[in-house]
Amino acid sequence: MFLDLSPGRLIEPLTGRELLTGSQTLAEGTTRIRIFWSRRSERINAKWRLRHGNTVYNIAGPPMHIEMARRVIEIMATSGVNAG
Repeated sequence: MFLDLSPGRLIEPLTGRELLTGSQTLAEGTTRIRIFWSRRSERINAKWRLRHGNTVYNIAGPPMHIEMARRVIEIMATSGVNAG
């Protein structure tokens, strides 16, 4: 399942690296994404992917409430190397 990220969400690149496999170089990055809480965001799990423009993010860990206050959810995600 995909969740399209609308403009105005905080998308913060944290780290990046390149992988060399055969004759290809693949880039991978870790990103922190913060979205506003909603009933739909409560259902997000590791099977979902997030999409912002042409970039697809794979969820790397469980979504976490910032300051335990059902306002903003922080999601750690990876981009670049996707299976499928």
